[in-house]
Amino acid sequence: RSESISLNYMLPESTSKVFLRGAGDRSFFDLSAYYFQGLSYADWQKQLPGVTPVLDYDKRINAPEPLGGELRFQFNIANVNRQITQFTPSSMANSTLGGATAYGILTNLPSFPYESCVVFERGRCIVSGLAGNFARASAEASWRRNIIDDAGQVWTPFAYVRADAFFNNPSINNGFYATGYDPVQNFIRGNEEVIGRVMPAVGLEYRYPFIADAGQWGTHTLTPIGQIIARPNEGHLGRLPNEDAHSLVYDDTNLFSWDKFSGYDRVEGGIRANVGLQYNVVMPSGWTGSALFGQSYQVAGINSFAGRDLMNTGSDSGLDRRASDYVGRIQVNPNDNFSLITRGRFDQHDFSLNGFEAQAVAIFKPWLPISGSLTYARYEAQPLQGYPYRREGLRPGAAWQITPNWSIGGSVLFDLDRYLEVRDANSLAYMKYVSDARYGVDTAYTAGLANIQYRKTDAYT
Repeated sequence: RSESISLNYMLPESTSKVFLRGAGDRSFFDLSAYYFQGLSYADWQKQLPGVTPVLDYDKRINAPEPLGGELRFQFNIANVNRQITQFTPSSMANSTLGGATAYGILTNLPSFPYESCVVFERGRCIVSGLAGNFARASAEASWRRNIIDDAGQVWTPFAYVRADAFFNNPSINNGFYATGYDPVQNFIRGNEEVIGRVMPAVGLEYRYPFIADAGQWGTHTLTPIGQIIARPNEGHLGRLPNEDAHSLVYDDTNLFSWDKFSGYDRVEGGIRANVGLQYNVVMPSGWTGSALFGQSYQVAGINSFAGRDLMNTGSDSGLDRRASDYVGRIQVNPNDNFSLITRGRFDQHDFSLNGFEAQAVAIFKPWLPISGSLTYARYEAQPLQGYPYRREGLRPGAAWQITPNWSIGGSVLFDLDRYLEVRDANSLAYMKYVSDARYGVDTAYTAGLANIQYRKTDAYT
C-alpha cells in the first residue's frame, strides 16, 4: 500500500536505532532499541521517550490434521520510559504555543516554548506519553484455514487468543509543576501496578468470486466479501498507557483486519462485521486493475474506537460509530513499470470526503536502475486526536539501485496546510497585543510575545 503522509505541527526528531534481526522462511525475529533526539527548540528532551528494548518474534507452522490450515505465534516485549509527561492540546485555544499563553492563562509552567495544555481535562487535553517506566509483554496464538467448496465459495474460519501483561510505574509529582500537583492524576491513577488482559476471538470470512472471461476485453472478477468477528469487550479501557498504537488510519488496507489498531497497547473488542465488494480485471495486453469498496459495523458490545484512551485513539477515525465511514480504493497498472493508486474514506451520512490519498509509482527497469513516486494526501481535522486542522501534503520520492544489494533513495514532504495554524496563532497573539494596549498593559512585552509566537509557528513549516 502507499505510505500515508503523516503530517504534524512539530519538526520531526532524529531517531537512532540499534537492532538485531533475523528472518526464516516462515519466521521473523527483531530486537531493537531506540533513542530520539529533538531537533527543534520547541522539543523538550525530557518528554521524548527512551525505548529499550523492543522484541518481536513471529512464527508460522502448518496446523496438524484434522485441524489443518496455519498456526501463527507472535510475541512482543516493549519497555518505554520518559522523565516528563507529554501533553497535547486538542485545540489552539488550549495550547501553550497558541492563544492561551497570549491571554496570560498559563501560570504553572516555567516556559511556554514547550507545548502543553492550559486546561488538563479529558476532551481538551491528550496524554501523548506518560512520565515513568512502562513495560508490556504480549503473546498471541492464532489459527486460520481456507476451505473452498464445490461451488467455488471460499470459507475462512479463524480464531485467536491474545494475552498482555502491563507493568506500569508512572512518575507523579516530578517537580516540574510549580504547584506540586501533576495533572497526570486527572487522567490516570499514579499507582505502580501490574495489569493483565486477555482477548479471545473467533471469526469467519466469506468470499465468492464471480469470474467472466470476455476474450479480448479481459478477465473480470467480482468478489463479495463478508467477515464476522466475535470477542468480549476490551478490558481496562482508559486505564492503560498507549505508546505504540497512536496512529489509526482506517482505509481499505485494514478493512478486513482482525484488529485495526496499529500496536499492542490497544486491542479491539466487541462483535464486529466487515463487508466489501472487490473487483479485478486482467487484460491480454498486460494491463490490470482493481477496486474495493466496503464498510465496517459494530454489531454488539462496546466499540473500542468510540471508547477513549489517554490518546483518544479512534475518535474521529471513521470507526467510532456503529456504522463506519465507507472506504474505497482504485488501482490501475498499465504495465509492470507503472501504477496509479487512489483511496478514500467517505462519511457514512453525506458521503463527504474525510480522507484521500493518490499515488503514482514508476519503475524504469530494465532501462534505468531508477524508481520514483509521487504521493498526495489530505485528511480532515481530527481535534480529539490533537489535529485541530486538516492535514495536507505532497511527497515526491526517488530511489537509485546502485548494485543488486545496495540502493540510495530519498523523499521530500511539502506541508500544504501550514498556513492554517500560523494564521490562528498570529491572530490570537495580535488580539492579546490589542487588548493590552487598550487596558494599559506593557505592550512591549506582548509585542515580543507575538513575535516569538510568529517565529514559533513559522518554525513548524
